[in-house]
Amino acid sequence: MADDTNPPADWKTLLPEAIRADPSLATFKDVGALAASFIETKSLVGKSIRPPGPDAAPAAKKEFVDRMLQLEPALLYAPDGDPEATNRMWKKLGKPEKPEEYEVPDIAKEAGLNADELRALAVTGGLTKPQFKGLVEVMAKANLEQRRLAALERIALEQEWGAAKEERTLAAKAAALKMGLTEPEVDSLSPRQLKAFANVAKAVGVDRNEFRRQADGATDDLLDPVEARRQMDEIRINPDFFDAYRNPAQHRTLVAKMSKLAEMAYR
Repeated sequence: MADDTNPPADWKTLLPEAIRADPSLATFKDVGALAASFIETKSLVGKSIRPPGPDAAPAAKKEFVDRMLQLEPALLYAPDGDPEATNRMWKKLGKPEKPEEYEVPDIAKEAGLNADELRALAVTGGLTKPQFKGLVEVMAKANLEQRRLAALERIALEQEWGAAKEERTLAAKAAALKMGLTEPEVDSLSPRQLKAFANVAKAVGVDRNEFRRQADGATDDLLDPVEARRQMDEIRINPDFFDAYRNPAQHRTLVAKMSKLAEMAYR
C-alpha cells in the first residue's frame, strides 16, 4: 500500500477508477504537473470574457461590449439604433469632425469643382477622408473628360458649319427660345444641342431676321462649306460665268458670287 514516503509508481492509481484512464491525463508525469495545469487553467478562465446569450439583458450585452473595447480599443462596434456608437466607428475609419478637415485634391480645382460644395456633400453623406478623396477624383476626371469631348464637338461643328457658324448658331438659339428654353439654358447649349436646334430652325423656318438682329445686324447669307461648294458647282455649269460678252451684267454677278462662295467654302 502506498504512503507519503513511498508514492506509487503510477500516480494515477490514486485517482478514482472512473477517471483514471482518461486520455487527457496521459501528458502529466505526476500530481505536481496536474496541479500546475489546473492553476493555469483557472487563471485563464478568470480573465476570459464570456459572450452573453441571445436572451441576455441589454445591460449584460453592454457590459460585454465595454469590456471588449477596453481590452482592444481598435475594435469597431456600431449596433443598430445607437448613433453614438456608430459615430465613434466612423471616426475610427477616418470621418473628420469638421468639414474643413476634408482635403480637396488639386484635380478638383482643375475641373472647376467647388470645394465648399464638395465638403458639404461629404458631411451630408458621412464620408470618411479616403472616401471623399476617391469620390472627388472620380467626379473631377469625369468633368474633365466631358470638357474634352465638348471641345472636340465644338471643333467638329465649326469645321462643318464653316462661315455659316454664327448664323446657324443664332438660328439654333432662336429656335430654342421659341421652344421654351430660358436664356441661361440657351447660352449653355452643347455643340450637339446647337446642331439639333439648328436643324429644328431650318425645318420650321425660323425667321432669319429674328436671329440676325441678335448678331448686331449681320446681313450676308452665310453657308457651310458643303453648301458653298455645291453652289459653286452650279455656277460653273452656267455659260454666262465663262463668257464675259454674252451677258456682261450676269457675268459680273456670277463672278462676284463665286468669289464670296469661295471664301465660305475654303475658309
